Amino acid sequence: MAEFVANCPRCGTKAVTFDVRGDAYLRKEGLGEIERSLHEAQMRCRSCRNSSIAILKAALRDPSGQMCRDGAIIEFNGNVNGGFNLVRFISVVDQATVTPPDYLPEAVRKCFQEGAACLAIGAYNAAAAMFRLCLDLATKSLLPVADGATGGPNQNQRKKLFDRVDWLIATGRLPAGLGPLAFCVREDGNDGAHDGTLGKADAEDLVDFAISLLERAFTEPERLRLAEERRIQRRAT
Repeated sequence: MAEFVANCPRCGTKAVTFDVRGDAYLRKEGLGEIERSLHEAQMRCRSCRNSSIAILKAALRDPSGQMCRDGAIIEFNGNVNGGFNLVRFISVVDQATVTPPDYLPEAVRKCFQEGAACLAIGAYNAAAAMFRLCLDLATKSLLPVADGATGGPNQNQRKKLFDRVDWLIATGRLPAGLGPLAFCVREDGNDGAHDGTLGKADAEDLVDFAISLLERAFTEPERLRLAEERRIQRRAT
């Protein structure tokens, strides 16, 4: 039987052995030399005897596609840690139906995912707080370095999210079309967040604004950069 050693998410036992009872092939991730197959594996902890679902990624490339099928992992006898790495265990995060835009800074992406998980389970105040933090981190990274130059953001614009978004729009660093959506940052971020009175609509307003802002600030510029890179490469061959 295939075995895998990891920390159990159910009982908390460290470096415990799991029996891999079944596995399903998901897809390949990455390109070229970093391409790896991704699998879901149903595993039973030998300590608490409870089952968990883990996402495992192959440690090596599989050009022949032999591992790209259901049941490929359980055909192994013994420990499979050398051939597969644990990505994570399936959890409440997987209930999220909202996914972050592409090419986000890692800290921004993590905040977005945590907000999406909170939204999925109906924790709307927590979701709103995480999406605001996501926006806070994202917009701070768009500010110029403080150098005392005239026309730069003032202290309120550097410290307060709504004022910062206003300044980024006014100076053309974000598109003017985001202005009407930005109203939710002021409305949802003040008394409601502190009083714990935000509802589903409030959180979803922040999701819409966050996606729009993040796509304009990070996703679209990176897609254009990659397209230009491909164009240059085509002309060089």
